[in-house]
Amino acid sequence: MADRAGEAHEPKLWRLEAPDEASMLGFAAAQAAWLEPGDFVALSGDLGAGKTTFARGLIRALVEAPSLEAPSPTFTLMQIYDAPRGPVVHADFYRLRSALELDNLGWDEALTGAIAIVEWAERIPAALPADRLDATIRFDPTRGPDFRILELRGRGTVGRRLSRALGVGALLKQAGWEDARREFLQGDASIRAYERLARADGGSAILMISPPRPDGPILRYGKPYAAIARLSPDIRAFIAMAEGLRSQGYSAPKLIASSIEEGLALIEDFGTETILEDGVPNGARYVEAIALLVDLHGRELPDVLPVGAEVYKLPTYDIEAMQVEVELALDWYAPAVARVAVPSGARMQFLALWRELLSPILSQRTTWTLRDYHSPNLHWLAEREGFARIGLIDFQDAVIGP
Repeated sequence: MADRAGEAHEPKLWRLEAPDEASMLGFAAAQAAWLEPGDFVALSGDLGAGKTTFARGLIRALVEAPSLEAPSPTFTLMQIYDAPRGPVVHADFYRLRSALELDNLGWDEALTGAIAIVEWAERIPAALPADRLDATIRFDPTRGPDFRILELRGRGTVGRRLSRALGVGALLKQAGWEDARREFLQGDASIRAYERLARADGGSAILMISPPRPDGPILRYGKPYAAIARLSPDIRAFIAMAEGLRSQGYSAPKLIASSIEEGLALIEDFGTETILEDGVPNGARYVEAIALLVDLHGRELPDVLPVGAEVYKLPTYDIEAMQVEVELALDWYAPAVARVAVPSGARMQFLALWRELLSPILSQRTTWTLRDYHSPNLHWLAEREGFARIGLIDFQDAVIGP
């Protein structure tokens, strides 16, 4: 698989090579995995290029019927299938002359809560939503009668999801994990998502999906919360800190493969056992975790770490970052638990007191500060020795602080 960037006004173009019909059906099934109700797939290409084949692959995967025929709706114009994710509308615009004919078909009603797959969609431009998947199928006579080139573009909000899906596929193929069974894992309170991959040979790994963090609403100083709190903007921080912690002899997940551009990393699986035992704090394990933290904070550590051919600079844990986190007590704890609303005057007094309390801390010696150092992120690796028995994850928001 190869890809290239389109022109400045065009979304990224992904080009896939399908040497035969089975490959085309496989590509279609892979895209069906991420489609959602409301999505629109616009299929284009010359007569006989394979639009119906691609549509059939999508429909078979969506309705979970591998042998479904799903013929082209050239004469019926529209066919609707029931699927677990909702209706699937398969349409063909080849014989249509205007959007008015779609109105006569009850097109808008049919699309409510449905996934639309449309052949010859370009014939009725007015029916094309801004957010859609464009799939163009082309012949390549120089490579045989069955060879096809599939070009995919995700327009609008679909672009990010397409890029992520194809990026994951490329990464897993590169790492030799494309045949692994994938299981979604509960994520954390962020935009990140995780999957556990299991191979037939018993091997397992974790797929970390960490796209660049979008800017949130402006909070103060012309910056959103994430910028003030010095949260990591992308996956480079995780990769840098993982290698940095491992270089110090601590257990951070080994990096199997990664794509910084797509925000993806395939990493070592530490399993499910944490410093809790059967859901209850294990005192001996907590002692080990505390000892590791003491050891870490006793070291002189750099604020710049390599990430491939580049470098990542750890942010400074300054007074603004500390205060914006302290302020969460007023934004979340006070109304939810104490059931009080804090007036603006009291908020200013609260922050002034904390600034006075925190300022002396900033003059202390600094080192790596792991801000999500708590039981769900501390695995217990009994087969290892010393500090290596504590498996560290979720350290991408580490900072240089006291």
